[in-house]
Amino acid sequence: MRKTRIICTLGPSSESTEIIEKMILAGTDTFRLNMSHAKHEWVREIVPRVRSIAQKCERNVGLLLDTQGPAIRTGMLAHDLQLAVGDTLEITVGNASATEPNSITVNYDGLIDDVSVGDVILLDNGLMQVRVLEKKDNRIRNSVLTAGALGSRRHINLPGVHVNLPALTEKDLADIALGIELKIDFVALSFARKKEDLDQLRRLLRQGGSSALVVAKIESASAVKDLDMMIRAADIILVARGDLGIECPMEELPIIQRRIVKRCLRIGKPV
Repeated sequence: MRKTRIICTLGPSSESTEIIEKMILAGTDTFRLNMSHAKHEWVREIVPRVRSIAQKCERNVGLLLDTQGPAIRTGMLAHDLQLAVGDTLEITVGNASATEPNSITVNYDGLIDDVSVGDVILLDNGLMQVRVLEKKDNRIRNSVLTAGALGSRRHINLPGVHVNLPALTEKDLADIALGIELKIDFVALSFARKKEDLDQLRRLLRQGGSSALVVAKIESASAVKDLDMMIRAADIILVARGDLGIECPMEELPIIQRRIVKRCLRIGKPV
C-alpha cells in the first residue's frame, strides 16, 4: 500500500477542470491553495469544483490552505537597483525619506529594532546579502556583499535573528476564516517559529468549528531550534526546503531534513 501522499499546487496552469481531473486520476491526494497569490474569489470557485471533480472520479481528495505567513518584503521601486559589492543600500522604515541613491522600504517597521549592527540581511530569497553598518532615524545603512539587481517586493530573510512579527497576520486571519467557511481539510502555517504559533492556529480553527488538521512548515532557524515541541504541537510536518535552505547553511540542510524526518517517524507523525 502506498503511504506517501502527493500534494499538488493549483494555479493558472493547472486550474482547468480537464487538468484537475487528469491530476486526480494520476494520483493527486491533496491540492494546495497558495494564499500568497490566491484571491478569495478564486478560492470560492475552485474549492467546490475540485470536490465535484473528485466525486466524479470516485476519489477522496484533500484541500490544503497554505497561509502566506509573516513575510518581510521590500517595497515598490520605480526601477530595479543595480548594486555592486561595497555599495551602500539604505532600508527605511516608518515613512522615513530616502537619503541614499540606493534606498528601499520594507513592510515591517520593526525591522530596525530586530536587526543589530553587523547582522547579515538576505534579500530576494537569499540571492543578495547586505551587512548592517548603522541604524539611525528610521534608516538602516547597509554594505552590499553580493552584487545583483534588486527589484520590487522581494523577500527578506534574517538568519539567526529573532523577529517580533505576529504568527498570523491580518491577511492570514482573513484567509483562515475563508478556509473555515469552505471546510478546508488542512491549514499550513508558514514561517511557524514556535509551538505557541501552532497552538494559536489550532485555537482559531476550533473556535470557528473547523476540524482541519494543522500543518507546521519548518522553514526557519527558530523552528529547527524548537523542533521537538513543534512536531508534537502539529498534526503534520512539512519540510519547506526553499526558505529553510536560506535560513540555515546549505551544507546543513540535508542533515536537518533527515533529523526532522527521523523524529517524526519515531513518534508516528506524518511528514
